[in-house]
Amino acid sequence: MLPLRAARERNVEVPRELSVVGEDDLPLAAWVAPSLTTINQPLSEMAETAVRMILGMARGTDPHPRSIELATELVVRESSGPAPQETLAARAASAFPILSPRRAQARSSTGPTDRP
Repeated sequence: MLPLRAARERNVEVPRELSVVGEDDLPLAAWVAPSLTTINQPLSEMAETAVRMILGMARGTDPHPRSIELATELVVRESSGPAPQETLAARAASAFPILSPRRAQARSSTGPTDRP
């Protein structure tokens, strides 16, 4: 919920200027304002699959397949909307410097850095 708070503190309107999406679809996501769009992950199925693979490895079998894809669900609520207009995107980038395209380009051309 911190991105919603940060946007509010910087007078960036969610979702008009910035869309916010969380993960795990926690019950609180439906109660915050604006309600948070989330990605619902099948946590029980993920845990069950992991335990099955670990038990198999403990018995000496190689887990097949090594990569398993489980279905996720996008739960659309009030915190996401259409892409903002160019001027609104520029305002959001100035309010959240880490989102600035110029800064992202500089990072990618110079490699990893210790500075935020």
